Amino acid sequence: MNSKTIIVAISFLLCLVSCNNAAHQKQQDGSNPELPILSPKKDGKYQRIADFEFKNQYNQTVTQNTVQGKIYIAEFFFTSCPSICPIVSVQLKEVYTTFKDEASFVILSHSIDPENDTVKVLQDYYTNTLGIDTPSNWQLLTGEKEKVHDLANFSYGTVVYEDLDRLKDNIMHSGALLLVDENGLIRGMYDGKDNTHTKRLIKDVKHLLAALKEKN
Repeated sequence: MNSKTIIVAISFLLCLVSCNNAAHQKQQDGSNPELPILSPKKDGKYQRIADFEFKNQYNQTVTQNTVQGKIYIAEFFFTSCPSICPIVSVQLKEVYTTFKDEASFVILSHSIDPENDTVKVLQDYYTNTLGIDTPSNWQLLTGEKEKVHDLANFSYGTVVYEDLDRLKDNIMHSGALLLVDENGLIRGMYDGKDNTHTKRLIKDVKHLLAALKEKN
């Protein structure tokens, strides 16, 4: 990723963080009980998450249709990450445990190192690291690196790039968790390393699920 592209992606991330923090403050004040829409607009219309097609830990194809009409969390990680990913996975495990029996909820964990994170590697990580031994609503995804990185940077605004100047083969990423509604719109952004954010994320998922059930 070139420097211009990184600047665009970081600007998108900063915009999401700013909007999310302001909206959360309003929620605390009781003046804005609804979750905001954080997705960018184009020609006056909110932009949905771009179409995608990846393979999960069971070598099954996962696309936009998999999460259509559902509430889901998106994150970007890699299995050999020595720093933030293990911390984020602990927080996500708490979210998964809360909603593992919820048919209208999905977690999408996209590998940003798909060259090494094959389907087999993801399956081992799912079973041995996450400690889940049956198929569930937590999908670990792998696919073409450029497509994964573009989705992270320009649909979710979470910033992913390879920083070869600072550390050979290092992949920089934010550790953010993105909450997406049934219409493919971003409704929240959370620090995946912070349990306070995890608690708020769980509360916001419950809010969206309740609203979805009312519609149906």
